[in-house]
Amino acid sequence: VLFRSLLIVQRHPKNAAVLQGAAHLAIRAQNTDDALKYADRVLALDPHSVRALLVRSAALATKGRFAETRTVLTVLAAEHPGLREAQLQLALLDVEQKRYPEAERRFFKYFQPGRADVRVLEGLVELYRAQNQIGRAIALLQSELEKRPDAIAVRELLANTAARSGQTDIAISEYQRLAKAQPNSPEFALRLGLAYEEKQDLTRAIVEFEEAGKLTPQSPLVHAYLGKALEEAGQKPEAVKAYRQSLSLDSRNPWVMNNLAYLLAEMGGDLNEALKLAQQAGQQDPGNPSFTDTVGWVYLKKRETASAVHVFEAVCAKNPRDATFRIHLATALLESGDANGARAAVETARQLPCTKENEDSIRKILSRLGIG
Repeated sequence: VLFRSLLIVQRHPKNAAVLQGAAHLAIRAQNTDDALKYADRVLALDPHSVRALLVRSAALATKGRFAETRTVLTVLAAEHPGLREAQLQLALLDVEQKRYPEAERRFFKYFQPGRADVRVLEGLVELYRAQNQIGRAIALLQSELEKRPDAIAVRELLANTAARSGQTDIAISEYQRLAKAQPNSPEFALRLGLAYEEKQDLTRAIVEFEEAGKLTPQSPLVHAYLGKALEEAGQKPEAVKAYRQSLSLDSRNPWVMNNLAYLLAEMGGDLNEALKLAQQAGQQDPGNPSFTDTVGWVYLKKRETASAVHVFEAVCAKNPRDATFRIHLATALLESGDANGARAAVETARQLPCTKENEDSIRKILSRLGIG
């Protein structure tokens, strides 16, 4: 849609309506540079265009240019005192700049219990989140739903807010209601699956991801999440199948490549394929140390210990506080016959924050080194 709009702009470079449409599409796509460009071109033709000024202010705010944003919105609010959109943008700007009393005053000017504009509710949620008052946000939304229980948008906002704040039971309860109200919605099944996964209820998470997959079989993301849940549940062959399905639909997702590579290495699969996948993941996201670590792990499984040690040393140098990487280095050094190096690496790992899995790995390495 945006591409077609740009073609129309090229044909009608001085048509304010066409430029305005392009600006609106660009800001919806979060393409702030194009949004500013087209809004400015509209304003060159019509300096008082309200829609162009609103797009411009939204783009400026997204780019963090808050002083300019406030100037645009203040002028708009003065010229159009009843313009709700300008007031709501000002309220959100107040939240960004920690002017919380002003933000609350603006939002409550438009808050009508039982008939509240969802944009107002979203703004109040962000206001309370910014002040670490998530309980107030949830109570507000629950109160609104008591007055209008069929408000899908409000229930979705409550579910998402609860999920983001770690209140998983509330999120699950609300996503269940949403999924029941809209049984053909893959989005609610997916989010319900993510909530169950967060709660470590992997059996139910897998069921929901599978349901989402039935509703949207061409979604690579759904298959990726299913693969992750299956992997966490120890169903490794099924996880490999799900990851492969995801990559068949989107061959450039680096974390799916990485997870599949690690599983293949752990399961005794094709190590050449695993190495290729891990390296491709690293090329897609070269700054991700976990992807580099997987390359080292595959080298270790291939018994190319010198390469594994080299990779793990580089990862540890850039991430000195990660126990997992240090444990992998210790393992590779031990396999290469460098017991002293392995001992030094594992002793360093012992001083770092460790998971239970890390602690188990450390004990195994120490046992191999003959250290109690």
